[in-house]
Amino acid sequence: MHTNKKAKRPELEFWDRVASIYDERVILHPPPMMHEYELWEDEQLDLIMWGMIENKTIFLEIGSGTGRYLTRYGKQMLEKPEFSANLLAIVGIDFSEEMIRKSIINLKAAHLEKLIGRRIFLVRADATNPPISFKKPGLNAIQKIVAIMFGTIGNIKKGRQNLLRYLCSNLLNTNGIGVISFFNRHALTAKGGGLEDYSLIPEIVGTPLQWNPKNGIVTTGKKFFTEWFEYETFAKQIESVNLEIIQRLEGPGPKVPKVFRLPLWSKVPRGYIVTVAPKNCSLRETVNRISKNEKISISPEKLFQKMLVCPKCRPENSDTLVFKSTEISCRQCGTRFPIKSINGVRVPDFLKTKKV
Repeated sequence: MHTNKKAKRPELEFWDRVASIYDERVILHPPPMMHEYELWEDEQLDLIMWGMIENKTIFLEIGSGTGRYLTRYGKQMLEKPEFSANLLAIVGIDFSEEMIRKSIINLKAAHLEKLIGRRIFLVRADATNPPISFKKPGLNAIQKIVAIMFGTIGNIKKGRQNLLRYLCSNLLNTNGIGVISFFNRHALTAKGGGLEDYSLIPEIVGTPLQWNPKNGIVTTGKKFFTEWFEYETFAKQIESVNLEIIQRLEGPGPKVPKVFRLPLWSKVPRGYIVTVAPKNCSLRETVNRISKNEKISISPEKLFQKMLVCPKCRPENSDTLVFKSTEISCRQCGTRFPIKSINGVRVPDFLKTKKV
């Protein structure tokens, strides 16, 4: 086997390295402003999920990391009748095997073992070339919520526009909305802002912090990379791929001087959550197009297999993948992808291929 050349080695090595301590320093005991923002993200995504869960739904997270939202909504499947009945599948994509390993540990710790591989599914793949398509026949009647959270979109060094284009054309094209969280460049150097947060978790990001004020890019010697955006700049990126923003939310943020040389302070958003959909398709219209009474006869496992697509040749509307116990093969291009056992869970690995 050989590693897919498109895999981003420095970034991959970074996220593999920090996976074991990420939860402790970023999720469980983060710097105060980071913690406040995370709680706000949870609250806002919950509101979106609760507002749409009356319909049959697939939840897909791109850059699922240690399984923060896979675990959160897996618990809802067990505890809430609406989620149990209508949240058909939860899918997480991440390119770091160690992050996937950690997410499986977290799912099992939350007593969700029975859902893993049955209604909660993990995929190792490049976020900029996701091996999932919702354009296939049979998936149109199911609502899709695609989440890219906690600044993940800014961690993508190359291929961000490719991901946004694919989000529009293949993931949100029928009955889908995207939920994207990104950080605000103007909050980076504010009192209690982004650079202060990063300086408090050096074992994650490393030192020294290097920041380019012209483009909002933060890097360190440990190969950490992230980009913070001006809202208008990111909105233009969204619009350029035929998506439109149908909801904008401003997250809690740090303080900045309101008037120079006076002790007056005002808060700036640390970041934003935008809900997006293909242009000319409002959120209300998206929801109303879904048949609430349509029965979904396919099992979640088969549903998961149906949404997978070969990232090499990308057949638009046909099922070309053959699933075996240890690998997935494409009938069209012949490429084979292994199915790895990670902590006892079978995970398709689309970053590794067997030569045709």
